Amino acid sequence: MRFNDGCDPEHGFRGAEYAKSLRNKEYEITEEQFELLYYACQYHNNKRMAEDKTIGTCWDADRLDLGRVCIQPSEDFLYSEEAKFIVKENKWKELTKFENKIEMSMMKFWKKWFC
Repeated sequence: MRFNDGCDPEHGFRGAEYAKSLRNKEYEITEEQFELLYYACQYHNNKRMAEDKTIGTCWDADRLDLGRVCIQPSEDFLYSEEAKFIVKENKWKELTKFENKIEMSMMKFWKKWFC
C-alpha cells in the first residue's frame, strides 16, 4: 500500500499487512501460499532477485508497472524470461499509457524533484 508514487520505503510492509488483514475475508489461501504472498509484498522493493517462482512473478508484475512513474524496468531485476522479453522488446511501455504529453511531463518533473 503506497501513500504516494514517490519515496515511500515502508509501502511493501504496509501492503503485506493489508494482505494479512484481508485474508480469510476477501480470499482464502493456505498458510504456505500466504507466507509467499506476505514475503513478496514486504520485500519487493528491498531485494534484487527472487529464488522462488511465485515471488519472482509477483516482483516482475510490480517492476513491469514502473512506467507509471517514468522508470524503465531493467532486465537485470526481472525473474522470468517472459518479463525480460517484455522489457527487451520495449513492450513495457504499452502497459502504462499516459493520457497526454502534459501528464508525462509532469511525472518526469515530479520524479526529478521529489524522489
